[in-house]
Amino acid sequence: MGFVALVISLWQLARVPLEGSAATSLAHARSWLSAERTLHVHFERPIVAFVHHPLPFDIAHFAYSNVHLFAIVAFMATARLTTPERYPTLRTAFVLAHIPALIAIALFPLAPPAWLHNAPFFSGHHPTDAQLTGSFGNLMRNSTAAVASMHFGYPAFIAMSALWIAPRSPIARLTLLHPPFIFFVIVGVGHHYVLDAGVGFVSVVLGFAAARYLHHGLPAFGSLGRAPPWRVAALALGWALLIDTLDGVSSGRVPVEHPTIQTFLSPTIMATAFVTAWVLRRGRPRVRLPIRRPART
Repeated sequence: MGFVALVISLWQLARVPLEGSAATSLAHARSWLSAERTLHVHFERPIVAFVHHPLPFDIAHFAYSNVHLFAIVAFMATARLTTPERYPTLRTAFVLAHIPALIAIALFPLAPPAWLHNAPFFSGHHPTDAQLTGSFGNLMRNSTAAVASMHFGYPAFIAMSALWIAPRSPIARLTLLHPPFIFFVIVGVGHHYVLDAGVGFVSVVLGFAAARYLHHGLPAFGSLGRAPPWRVAALALGWALLIDTLDGVSSGRVPVEHPTIQTFLSPTIMATAFVTAWVLRRGRPRVRLPIRRPART
C-alpha cells in the first residue's frame, strides 16, 4: 500500500510541469467540444443542470474530492489480501495506466469546462498564465490536465479488476455502478468533458493490456487460504483512510491550522480499523502448504 501511495503521489507531481498556457488550453477546449459534437456525445449541459441543485451539488463536490483515492486504495488492499496470486498483475496495470494519461496531458493541455464563457452555471472566468503559478497551491497542481480523467479511470479500473477476480460475485457486479456515478460527478461539477472519461478508460485498458503482456498472460488462482472477511474490511478501511487523509492534509482538504471534527474523525476511524485488524489477525489459523518431495528414482 505504500507503493500504491507512491504511485499516486508521482502521478500528481508528474502532471505539474506539463501544465499548458491558458490560451492554448482554451483553444483545445473549443476543439474538444467540436469533436464531441461531431461524435454526438456533447451532453454535458443536461448533466450539469441536474447536478446544480442543492443536494446533488453537495454530493457531487464531496464525491469529487473524497471518493476516488479512498476507493482505489481500499480496492487495492482488498485485492492484495484476497487474491495475492493476481495482485502483481493488478499492481502493474495500475502503474502503467498512468503513462498514456500523462502523455495525453502533455500533448493536449485542456481547460476544464468551468473556464468557458458559454458553459452553463459557471462564471467563465479563467486564470491568466501568471495566476496559474501565482500561489503555492496553484504551483503544485496542473489546472490544464482535464483531458485524461483518472477520476473516472480509477472506478473503471476497480470494476474491470473486480469482474476479473470474481465474475460471478454480486459485489463485483455492484462495482459497475461506480463508473457512471463518478462520470456524473466529474462532468456535473465542471471539471471534465464527456471525452475525458473516454481517455481515462482507454488509459486503463492499455495498462491492463501491457500488464498482461509483461506477466505473460493472466495468472490462475492459487490455493492459499484467504484472509478473514472482517480483517480484509478493517485493513482496507484503515489503509484507504490513511492515504486519503495524508493527501487531504497536503492539499488543504483536511484542515490542520484550524482543526474541525473532520481533522480528528478520519484518524480515529483509521486507528480503530488497524487495531481491529491486528486483533483479528491473532485468531487467524495458520495455513500449512503441502511439501512436495522429489520422487525416488
